[in-house]
Amino acid sequence: MQSSARGDSFFARHDDWQTAVSKNIIEGTQGGEYLRAREEGTTVAWKKPSEGLVARFHAALPRDRRSESRKMFGFPAAFVNGNMFTGLHEERMILRLSETDRASLAAKGAKAFEPMAGRPMKEYLVVPGSVLEDSASLVDWTARAFSYASGLPPKEKKAAKAKGEKKEKKAAPSSPGKKRG
Repeated sequence: MQSSARGDSFFARHDDWQTAVSKNIIEGTQGGEYLRAREEGTTVAWKKPSEGLVARFHAALPRDRRSESRKMFGFPAAFVNGNMFTGLHEERMILRLSETDRASLAAKGAKAFEPMAGRPMKEYLVVPGSVLEDSASLVDWTARAFSYASGLPPKEKKAAKAKGEKKEKKAAPSSPGKKRG
């Protein structure tokens, strides 16, 4: 079994370290930082987006009463019927698009959105710089995302919990044929 110079416990637990490296989740990647932080029981702070990107994001949002702005991952995001259709993550803007639109935007250089390496969010792409810097194009792509998310089934709002109320843990199922006693 291979081990790193730093003695990371990842290598001690995973014999397929080459696959992990090829998926860019170890050294020198953002995902690697999150993996190490999780092992150490610490956190890695995400970087705030620039004011310019936040302004560009808000300017591209559709002027529709169904569009609702709120935070996701601690970043600005927009929802319709409870479904997120666009948002920011660090210095990236993401869009939720139909399969056809994903293929079109990918042809312009968009990549799958992974808030953490190896954890892609289905239907979401990172907006390429060429689109992000063209206001008319960005408004068009954001409108496509809004239209797609508008057609999705509405998400039910979760009931608000009272302050201090904790989630109830489910009892572990007993083994078949054995009686508890």
